Amino acid sequence: KLFNLNKAFWLHAVQDTTLKTMTYESKKLNMTLEIGWNLVAYHGIDFTKPRDFIRKYNLESKVTIIATFAFHDVNKINSIEEFNINLDPILDNYQTLKYLELGKGYWIKSTSNTIIQGNEFSKKSRNLNTRKIKRNNTKLVPELFKMNIGDTIPNIPKYLYAKIKLDSQVCSENDWLAVFDINGNCVGYRNVLVFQNISFVNLPVLDVENKIVKLVLYKHENNQYYMHTDIIKNIKDSNITDIRDYPEYNFISQNILDNTKGKNIDLNLNL
Repeated sequence: KLFNLNKAFWLHAVQDTTLKTMTYESKKLNMTLEIGWNLVAYHGIDFTKPRDFIRKYNLESKVTIIATFAFHDVNKINSIEEFNINLDPILDNYQTLKYLELGKGYWIKSTSNTIIQGNEFSKKSRNLNTRKIKRNNTKLVPELFKMNIGDTIPNIPKYLYAKIKLDSQVCSENDWLAVFDINGNCVGYRNVLVFQNISFVNLPVLDVENKIVKLVLYKHENNQYYMHTDIIKNIKDSNITDIRDYPEYNFISQNILDNTKGKNIDLNLNL
């Protein structure tokens, strides 16, 4: 009955003919980004790189992070894709969000109230309070880094940006870093990245009620876990643009975790 943008059609012609392109006038959408996180839908026909979108609308000083939708699912926090606008463009290929795609929702973090005039995005209602989670039995790797913080969580993470070493040596991309709260629960984890002989992470961390956390490194080579000695009292949003300026956490090989107790391991926070 109706032509649909997302469908293709066969036309039967009784003779050779030329069809004029069928188009429609695009609707201009004025979307307001409020300070903080905004849930939006992307309507652009073409795949768009996040930085190209930022430049198109002159949002360099206003938008800090664009991320995919799965903030609310504790089992998917490691699969969140994000693009940090503040990072140097040479690191764009190391960021997990490569393109904005038609029909997908995104979180956009803004530092000021901003109006975008275009037809590529529309604003969606969102609830930044806690919500009930449908849990599944997805097995996560490494084994110790299982998310286990109850059924109700905040659905917006913080981000930990850090350089990671073990005994002052660069880690590999087979290694993992995780963040644990004071109860020994994993609240975020991600593979280590390596660029120009620097091993680092851009790691989403659930914004747990108690802000005190510790870092645990997993070395794939020897299947071993190491705990960092420092206590992190608050993870703050970072405006660092160069990974060389990331805070560095050097793990010591003597600080080995006994992982025989599994997810209930005692982190010995001594608070």
